Amino acid sequence: MAFASPTNICHAFDTMTLTPRCADLEHLFFPRLSVYNKPGAFLNVDSLVLEVYKHLPLLIDVLAWRATNTRTHKVGSEVVSTWLARIVKPFVQMYIPELCHTMHVTRAIITGSCTRQMLSGDDSPVDNLNIVVTNGGFDLFHTLIENTLLYEWVHRSTKPHYVFDSSAQRFARFKFRDLYITIMEAKIDGLFKVVLCSPTTADMLFMTAGGFGMLYPEWTLNNITVVNWMILRGNQDYDKVRCICHNRFVCNDDTSFMTGACRQLCPTQWRYISDFGETLLVVDWDARFSLRSMIRTSHMIWRLAEHCHNSSCPYNPTNNTQVVVLPPIPIPCDLATIQVQEAHIDNHTLHYADRRLALLYVTLATIPHLVSVPLHDGASRLTNLSQLETSHWLDHLKRDKFIVLTGCLQKTFNTLPEGPDTPWDHGYTIICEDPWMYPPPNALICDMACITDVHDDVTGNVLVIKHKKGNKHDIVDMTKENANIVDSLIRSAIHASNL
Repeated sequence: MAFASPTNICHAFDTMTLTPRCADLEHLFFPRLSVYNKPGAFLNVDSLVLEVYKHLPLLIDVLAWRATNTRTHKVGSEVVSTWLARIVKPFVQMYIPELCHTMHVTRAIITGSCTRQMLSGDDSPVDNLNIVVTNGGFDLFHTLIENTLLYEWVHRSTKPHYVFDSSAQRFARFKFRDLYITIMEAKIDGLFKVVLCSPTTADMLFMTAGGFGMLYPEWTLNNITVVNWMILRGNQDYDKVRCICHNRFVCNDDTSFMTGACRQLCPTQWRYISDFGETLLVVDWDARFSLRSMIRTSHMIWRLAEHCHNSSCPYNPTNNTQVVVLPPIPIPCDLATIQVQEAHIDNHTLHYADRRLALLYVTLATIPHLVSVPLHDGASRLTNLSQLETSHWLDHLKRDKFIVLTGCLQKTFNTLPEGPDTPWDHGYTIICEDPWMYPPPNALICDMACITDVHDDVTGNVLVIKHKKGNKHDIVDMTKENANIVDSLIRSAIHASNL
């Protein structure tokens, strides 16, 4: 069973064994349909459409049925909102609008047992509402929970679980009778990093008041889960972590359980958070609280593990000795090491689907060089700047080898940041190495920009991508003729303290 994207959700609805086809639904309600001449006429009767919803156990079924036509869409939106209200009402009582508003203004999401209940349609009660808020949203939610909902702060330790050390900065647990609300505040990297740090793939469910997201839906909907990289590299009690996984799931340490190639599920391949596909299913039912629009503003890429253990996967190093370890050691710093890395790109197996030419300023060169920047393994076409495998030339992974916020080390320019407003046919994005990883100073740029103060040094390699003006994701090849423009851009950006 495969779930490709929200646009194919109707196909998923038609092929899932738990869900009846339209012909079966017509047979089920045949006595009520005798007045209609055309098959499918019951789709235009609200009471019959609602009756169908009552027989659909999973959220994925409900949302697929909702996508059938405008009538099922209208009724379905009310049904899903009712599901959500049924789940959160025990925690907030009459204050559901206040909860939705506070989640909206703090750009918060719900995770944990409530999202699993939303997915399954299970009516069994849950006792814990888990909320993740963006950086700076903790105090507003704290006020709502204590002053309006009258919960008591019972867990005074603000340190989150160790798997969230790199993604969350504050944690609090509140109690009212036998119910708990937990709040976790994300670090500046964003709340989706908290989701990606979840202990298992089955925990990577999240929702707003108007949308639901699920990472690795094919595994989750088949009651399969894989342990996350953070658990495997941690030194904590492993059995205590396993209890996070719901009992009905088969929990796997790696992908050795898989038969056949991993395809898009390969844990070693980088994924962009807004690439809705086999690794991410997102569906909105209320545009006012859209989850999809929140995701589109994120610049997070992630992978689940460094190595794949599926014996049938071509990216398993035991099957493929040409698997490249990135970033290279050492990072290219001159013409000779650039040529070595270009050879690695050319000989990469499986071959990269596509590549672009970019301008690279390495730390020991005397001039910039045109270099190949391929797509990430598994990417079939270039739709986003973050799909470029820049790790062939830059080191972004010393702090975190699994989750990277790409936007923080990029600057996009459509004109010079200072000086005359010279019209350009294209825009340029400058990508730098992480300065907190202490890369060496870039002698080429320091000389080109006449930098004399060490505090103004540009450190590490600098890669410049050319793209259509106003759209950094529509990437085109750099040429040697662009070098003078890029030189001027880098000098101008340095003098304007914008690099």
